[in-house]
Amino acid sequence: MGVVIVGPSGSGKSVLWKMLQHAMQKVGQTVRTYVMNPKSMPRIQLLGHIDIDTREWSDGVLTAASRAVVKEPLGKTKFFFYFKIIFI
Repeated sequence: MGVVIVGPSGSGKSVLWKMLQHAMQKVGQTVRTYVMNPKSMPRIQLLGHIDIDTREWSDGVLTAASRAVVKEPLGKTKFFFYFKIIFI
């Protein structure tokens, strides 16, 4: 299961994911949280890139975290992805 929470500053994103995490832990679910701020890094670092010469793919922060989630067995762990979007 994945959840993406987006919204303007001060809209309660952090409160929401922490509340959901706490509620799931109360019912015995294991919760892993990946917190990322996409504006804190270049797009290539976030998403990954392909080398033009070798055609080799290099994972970014988001794609590496996504691969880690996919490798986990189904039904054992619940995942929350939280993207802190900062609007200026």
